[in-house]
Amino acid sequence: MRSLLILALSLFWSLLQAEDSPAPVWQPAHTWVFAIGCTVWKHDRSMNMPKKGREDTQLMEVFKQRGVPEEQIVFLKDNVGTLANIKKSFVAELAKTHTGDTLIFYFQGHGSRDVKKNGQSVYYFCNYDCDDNDDDSFLYMKDVYDIIEKNFKGAQALMLADCCCSGGLAKVAATRHTEIAYCCFDSTFAHNLSTGEWTYTDALIKGFRGDPITDLNANGEVSLRELAQYTEQRMAFVETQKAVFATFNGFNPLLQIAKPKTVLKLPAGRFIEAKWDDDLWYKAEITDAKPGKVHVSYLDDGSEGWVSPDRIRERKEKQFEVGTAVMAQCEEEDDKWKPAKVVRAWYGLHYVHFDGDVKGSLSEWEPPDRVKLKKK
Repeated sequence: MRSLLILALSLFWSLLQAEDSPAPVWQPAHTWVFAIGCTVWKHDRSMNMPKKGREDTQLMEVFKQRGVPEEQIVFLKDNVGTLANIKKSFVAELAKTHTGDTLIFYFQGHGSRDVKKNGQSVYYFCNYDCDDNDDDSFLYMKDVYDIIEKNFKGAQALMLADCCCSGGLAKVAATRHTEIAYCCFDSTFAHNLSTGEWTYTDALIKGFRGDPITDLNANGEVSLRELAQYTEQRMAFVETQKAVFATFNGFNPLLQIAKPKTVLKLPAGRFIEAKWDDDLWYKAEITDAKPGKVHVSYLDDGSEGWVSPDRIRERKEKQFEVGTAVMAQCEEEDDKWKPAKVVRAWYGLHYVHFDGDVKGSLSEWEPPDRVKLKKK
């Protein structure tokens, strides 16, 4: 719970500072991208992911299109992403940076954590040549920060990850003592699994590309915080998982990352249920609106169409009040049902603290089907 409080306080103070100063504008020409995208693994093929439809390559193209010089983008794909190559390439790229520059770190693949006897967690990424029989073969999140703080000459780093336990980046950032400003914006909470889909990375693409649906306040600008809010809702609605967004050391969450070419005046509550031709209700996202009609994208199959307002409705998930005693499935203990208490409730998700877990090492965000009222 202490680490959760640190994250909350850090974000609170960052927001206060941001509101008192003009929003900065992202400078692609002064940005360095270091990305690792892994869909295959050397020692355990059961970890492999489908290569078809991968969106990490699309994200790199968006960075180029937005003006990040190609020579300032390092993308280690699949078997190129060995631990030795990651560390060597990362140090070499950071050596070229300058005062005031921005770093974007991105990892896609598998991630995990180990819970030590003292209740502390160690978070890591699964690089191409990681081996379960060798603890030193993994890319630890702590080591990523060590490399940055030893070699990066710039001012701020945006830490992105699309994998299980990716929110561990924020947990680790909260413990660092550095002048580098960090923003951790990741697909899931530090103690949770992440979807095998590309929903999170797709949201990043939309935001950095300047898709008007990520301009939540319809002011013609997309801030990093707006993209985070859009992504959090999208991940909760589509994947029933809690994305993470936290800033440290004065990173301004109002950083303007794009200016959409058009402004959409959309109704509140963009993630809804829409009735299809079979008269059944499906999850959908509102992507445009005009008098008497809304344009929806069905999230199951990507089909789109204009519908009348009577064919959309709010999707309501069961949600327990804070303090409610529940039974929840614990990922760390093979999905065993354990007694817990609701600490936070948001968008149909519940952050629970398991009974007897003094350190909070098992606490996690639960989707609706993994939490139920505890019988008296």
